[in-house]
Amino acid sequence: SDVQGSAGAGPTIAAPPISASPAVSVAFTPMRRPRRRWSSTMRVGTTLTVQTIGWNPSSWAVSVVVPARNEAAGVEPALRSLLAQDYPALEVVAVDDRSEDGTGAILDRLAAAEPRLTVLHVAALPAGWLGKTHALHLGAQRAGGELLLFTDADVVFEPGALRAGLT
Repeated sequence: SDVQGSAGAGPTIAAPPISASPAVSVAFTPMRRPRRRWSSTMRVGTTLTVQTIGWNPSSWAVSVVVPARNEAAGVEPALRSLLAQDYPALEVVAVDDRSEDGTGAILDRLAAAEPRLTVLHVAALPAGWLGKTHALHLGAQRAGGELLLFTDADVVFEPGALRAGLT
């Protein structure tokens, strides 16, 4: 293998049409799929409708997928900021995408001390794939959360950013 790892209906909100033409508007309906992932449907109508099913943000597991290639200079502060989030059901999946610097070693060191961090190492890029999209794909496959967040390996999150973004 080229990848190695280490260790109800809710409210409906109606709003006036979103454009000057009453014939076009959008409905967004998030719902749970069988693997407990986020999905949505879009409909054409005359109102903007938002419907959520069982929306209690702090009760949903969140997986953050972080692709990293040659990010040794900034990956540690970025991952530490994610792991410091005050969110109860959080996992981080970092994907080392064939880095040539110390990124993989940094990720492995952090994962050894943090059980919520899983690290995948990409040894080779399959034909027809671009590196970052392949890394995101692998991370999403490994993720176990109901919601997925994709972020870059050099983004440092403010404390409480994840919880604020979900409420």
